[in-house]
Amino acid sequence: MQVQANRMQITRTWKEPVMEQKRLGSIPQDQYESVFMPGPFYGSDFNTTSSVSLNGQTPEAGGQDVWRNVPVYEADGKPKMTEVTKTLTEDPYDTKKSSLISAGVGGALGVAAAAGLTAILGHGGAAMAVSSLLGGAAGGGAGYLIGQKSTQGDTIVEKQVTANINHPSLVGYEHTIDPDVTYQAHTHYPDHHHSQDGEPHTDTIKILRGYQHTYTPEISNRSVGTYTYPTLEHTAKVSPGVGGLISGLVGVGAGAGIAAIVGAIL
Repeated sequence: MQVQANRMQITRTWKEPVMEQKRLGSIPQDQYESVFMPGPFYGSDFNTTSSVSLNGQTPEAGGQDVWRNVPVYEADGKPKMTEVTKTLTEDPYDTKKSSLISAGVGGALGVAAAAGLTAILGHGGAAMAVSSLLGGAAGGGAGYLIGQKSTQGDTIVEKQVTANINHPSLVGYEHTIDPDVTYQAHTHYPDHHHSQDGEPHTDTIKILRGYQHTYTPEISNRSVGTYTYPTLEHTAKVSPGVGGLISGLVGVGAGAGIAAIVGAIL
């Protein structure tokens, strides 16, 4: 494996809290409730969510258990700490690779936006070909510059991060009810329902089949201490991923703009 220039590798020792998995309690089990006789449904098919508080009570076993990492404590009530030694390695962003990725994203979306807008506006094949070519070139060029400028000169620095030691507690749960709705075509015949021309009328109705009940735990975290650990960070403010996203947005804008101009000319 080739080692990238300016790679930073450090070995540091620090103290972290000792954690263990503990059951905090339980909440109701997810379940599906079938309706006795499926039929027309006139309510909203959007789900609804309500919050249920345990009011400080300790939930009994049953349903679905909720487990979380909980700090282990010393006899004096302070979180127990353990010494760890780790090696951290990080490479600077590859400017060339980032530029090519951003150029590809910007170019592809530039072509797509130009072709799409040209089709929507109803212009001919010549306009679409020219718009796509220019939109892809503009989006790709802009993307290349964004990828290059955003990661150029990136280096790796060591920083210290302070984190909370949290003790989680189960304080309640959210109950979400999601209607299970299907859509069916229904024909009304003249004996029961007349349209203006007296012919049978067909429309789409919603049929309720049941409800999906989903329960999600609500966790409260109480800070019982802090600890500090090292991390490696990039000096570049924009990562290749974010640069690619920006390039894509620029490509869409460039492609749409060029399509509008070319369509007006041709």
